[in-house]
Amino acid sequence: MRFLISCIVLIVFLGPHSLSFSQSNFVVPDSINSFVFSKGANNQIKLITPFGNHVLKDSVFIYEKFKDLNFSKQINDIGRPLNNNEYRSIVLFEKLHMFHNGGGVFFEKFEGSFR
Repeated sequence: MRFLISCIVLIVFLGPHSLSFSQSNFVVPDSINSFVFSKGANNQIKLITPFGNHVLKDSVFIYEKFKDLNFSKQINDIGRPLNNNEYRSIVLFEKLHMFHNGGGVFFEKFEGSFR
């Protein structure tokens, strides 16, 4: 009986404690208003914007600017906003790819940008 009570007490106290660690709150900077949420080939969480990536490191997003601005020009040429409703990201062959939901447009991460 004493063992059963000890188990119940342990479950009651550890249950909420473990649930609190299973959730994470990340603050997205206000300056980011056009992005696609993705998980890179190395399991890093990224927010892809027209001019660079915001990579999550130690619960803070760090900005990494693209080497060239060609990706931004291509997004503008498509004429659809860069967001999760219009674009999806996927990792294929250990490279991050992004595609337009309507089809036809496909980007591959290449040398610090997308092409």
